[in-house]
Amino acid sequence: MQTLIIGNKSLASHFFELLNNRSFLEMENLWSQNHKFYFSGNAIPLNNKEHLEFINKFFLGFPDFKFIIQDEISEGDRIVLKGKIQATHQANYQGIKATGRKIEINWVDVAEILGGKINNEWFLMDSLSLMHQIGAIPYQINV
Repeated sequence: MQTLIIGNKSLASHFFELLNNRSFLEMENLWSQNHKFYFSGNAIPLNNKEHLEFINKFFLGFPDFKFIIQDEISEGDRIVLKGKIQATHQANYQGIKATGRKIEINWVDVAEILGGKINNEWFLMDSLSLMHQIGAIPYQINV
């Protein structure tokens, strides 16, 4: 069991390393053929092609993005990663023109590893904070 946990952690860490290096084809090879990507706010999961399109859209708006892993927990065929994204809003994203603002947002990723591949993935990102930081939604706290 210990070897499986170390292998899963290495696979998940390697995935985000490839993502940070923009090695999208290599990254896609880590997904199973039946890979499903569940993103908070999306009603249906994305398949491999749609997941890659999702990443590319984010990359276009934030070309310098970097995923930083802050914590990893593994149990059986599941790995949970927690981290933050650092980036600069340099181009259109979700209809919002580039602001040049730097962002830092939190995320959590839960991955199911089967046969050495990422089969299912649940990704939660603080999208509200992202929209606040690029000025798309006013930031207001009522006390």
